Amino acid sequence: LSLVEEHSSTQIRSSLSCDSPQNKPNNKTWSSSLKCSVSCTSLLPVFSIPSEKSPSSYVYRTDGAERGLCVVFSVDKFDPILCLPPRNGSLVDIQNIKRAFTSLDFRVIVHSNPTSESLFSLIRTISTQNLRDHDCFACVILSHGDEGGLIYATDGSIPVDRIIAPFRGDQCLDLRGKPKLFFIQVCPF
Repeated sequence: LSLVEEHSSTQIRSSLSCDSPQNKPNNKTWSSSLKCSVSCTSLLPVFSIPSEKSPSSYVYRTDGAERGLCVVFSVDKFDPILCLPPRNGSLVDIQNIKRAFTSLDFRVIVHSNPTSESLFSLIRTISTQNLRDHDCFACVILSHGDEGGLIYATDGSIPVDRIIAPFRGDQCLDLRGKPKLFFIQVCPF
């Protein structure tokens, strides 16, 4: 599998090709002589927007006492009344998330299988604790959910807005002007 990108001031060209059986997602379904390629060419003008701000004003500072806090909520077991299947593989996801954020010098806290009341209580507690020394905040949610913006805890659902709202600048003053990242991985049911 190879990926080639060419950039110029007027053209962006990307090319993806798979030319050997080792590069195929499933060797059984590909003929060893089969070659495939996908190419996309787009003629887009390159331009810049004049600004009075310096480039450094678009960069968040990351020189505080702590780089960031990453809080992970993982729900893989559900009350039978919800009729939701268990989420297999959640432990692998947690390990990968911990490894990624730890490598970025974040402190990682994992909460497994909270009830809807305890999840919201934890969110409120985290958003009101002293976060002044943190340069960034990340929240990762691994659970079931739906397209309507609901996320499931072990015993019921919570609207995603109730999770994000306590971290807005008018609610969480210690994180005002700092990046707040929300990664929501929910499996539809």
